[in-house]
Amino acid sequence: MKLGIISLLEDWPWGGSEVLWHRVAQYALSSRHAVCISHVAHSDLPKPLVELQEEGTRLLARAPRKEPALSLATRILRRLGLQSKPNKWAAFWAENPDHVLINEPSAFVLGRYPELCEALIQNRIPYSLLVQFNQDHRVLYQKHWQQMRKVYGQAHSIFFVSDRNRQVAMRQLAMDLPQAIVVNNPANLSEFTILPYPPPAPYRRMATVARLEANYKGQDLLLEVLAKPHWQKRPWHLSLYGKGPDEAYLKALIDYYGLGSRVSLEGYRSIEEIWKHQELLILPSIAEGTPLSLMEAMWCGRAAVVTDVAGNAEWIIDGKTGFVAPAPTVQMISETLERAWQAQEQWEEMGGACYEYMQQHYDSAPEKRILRQITEEPELDSV
Repeated sequence: MKLGIISLLEDWPWGGSEVLWHRVAQYALSSRHAVCISHVAHSDLPKPLVELQEEGTRLLARAPRKEPALSLATRILRRLGLQSKPNKWAAFWAENPDHVLINEPSAFVLGRYPELCEALIQNRIPYSLLVQFNQDHRVLYQKHWQQMRKVYGQAHSIFFVSDRNRQVAMRQLAMDLPQAIVVNNPANLSEFTILPYPPPAPYRRMATVARLEANYKGQDLLLEVLAKPHWQKRPWHLSLYGKGPDEAYLKALIDYYGLGSRVSLEGYRSIEEIWKHQELLILPSIAEGTPLSLMEAMWCGRAAVVTDVAGNAEWIIDGKTGFVAPAPTVQMISETLERAWQAQEQWEEMGGACYEYMQQHYDSAPEKRILRQITEEPELDSV
């Protein structure tokens, strides 16, 4: 079989949304399938793509969705029908894949690519979707909604990384998705062993591990909570790990709230390095899929405070493996973080419960399940 993979990530070369399809590609190659990948061209090829290319994958770089400014002559020629837009997908379809796996960093992002949607609907090539994220409160525009009902309805399989994302998608489309399957994202760990709990310190060490994009990750809500007078009197430090478009905003907000000595921006660190020093994960997310950082923290034996969005509450059991805020609001996050603080002597025990929960419920090889579903091969072993 030749598996064609389309990555719809545009804004940066690589991210957490790409890890699972990358694993699928590797497993397909090891199973003697051919693989071709359509990805947006960037100045530097990400290391995971370089590795796939070295293993025999055919990479097909395409131009970004948004075209650069066109000359007046080109605009006139196109308007007169004398020049057509370049077909960004021609090279991919020329590969004649037997099955196409489309990775959506966000549900329904396919609607931004009408030519691709039309090809999927019209072609007889089976395709599957891998949906990494969804927003609980979103209504699609009428034209977009009708198109997505067709695209999702005709898909061979739809893989969601949380059951909540699946349920929300069915509500948004107003239709059942019987071909939908929930899989977990793979944690980026060299080995799945619990890390020793950090030694006692004069203050509690808490961490948020997420892209610095407050519209979705909610770091600004957390900062507002921690700026309250009673938190200012408590011994704690918050480390914000990650990079993203809101770094300057969050730095200014830290200064605005007078939290410069209590909150630090740490950039990227290895997972082991983070949880070697940190005691509690806090994810004040507004929208998610299922955060890789949550699964990685749980494997390392750290409890978490999360909001009840997407897959968070599918992994965090309130009062056992962490604490769940009912909604991503300042008040709900404040009340839940207060519960966590009052139970701080239980954080280490909860971290151990996290590790046990992961041992029981985590699929260490979701790529196998995806490929077997695509190729319609029976499952020969259980993970």
